[in-house]
Amino acid sequence: MPLRKLALATLVFLSLGLAVPTLAAASLAHKAVVEAMVRETIPEARLSGAGSLKMLGFHIYDARLFVGPGGLGEAIVADRPYALDLRYARDFKGSAIAKRTRKEMERLSLSDDTQRRRWQATLEGLLPDVRKGDHLTGIYRPEGYTLFLKNGAPIGRVEGAEFAYAFFAIWLHPDSRAPEMRAALLGEARSP
Repeated sequence: MPLRKLALATLVFLSLGLAVPTLAAASLAHKAVVEAMVRETIPEARLSGAGSLKMLGFHIYDARLFVGPGGLGEAIVADRPYALDLRYARDFKGSAIAKRTRKEMERLSLSDDTQRRRWQATLEGLLPDVRKGDHLTGIYRPEGYTLFLKNGAPIGRVEGAEFAYAFFAIWLHPDSRAPEMRAALLGEARSP
C-alpha cells in the first residue's frame, strides 16, 4: 500500500505546515492525495470530466468525476465504482453542506422526508467544516456504501445503495441543478 503511505505522509506534512507555505500549494497537495486514494480504491481510475459550480456569481466549488476502466455504466448506482471530488472555493460548515445535500435530494424528490432527514443527521455527524481549497470526496462502492474523504483522508462511510443514489444524483441526475456541470462531469463517463 505505497499510495496510502504517501497520502499519510503528505497529510502529516500538511498538518505540520512544513510542506506547503500557501493555500494554492496546499490545494495542489490535497489534489494529489485525493487522486492517489481514488486510484487505490478504484484501480485504473480515470478522469471522466470536471466542472465548476457558481451561484449568484460566487464560485462554490470545482468538481471532478473519476470512473474505472469500464466507465460509469447506465445507472447512477450500479456495479461499477466511481468517485466525485469537490474542491471548495469558500469556507462552509459541515452542517450547512449536510443541510444543502438534503434540500437537493428533496428538490429531486429522492426518497421520503423522514429518510432524507436521517441522512442529513448522518452527514452532519460525518462531514467536517471545510475551508477554501479543501477537498471532500465521495466514492461509490458497488458493495453498497459510499466512502467519504476529506483532503484524501477517510472520514467515514454511509451504507446503502438508496443513499448513494440520492447523494450522487445531486450531480449526475438529468434534473441536476447544474446541467452544464453534469454534462462536463459525464463527458468521458461511458465505457471507452
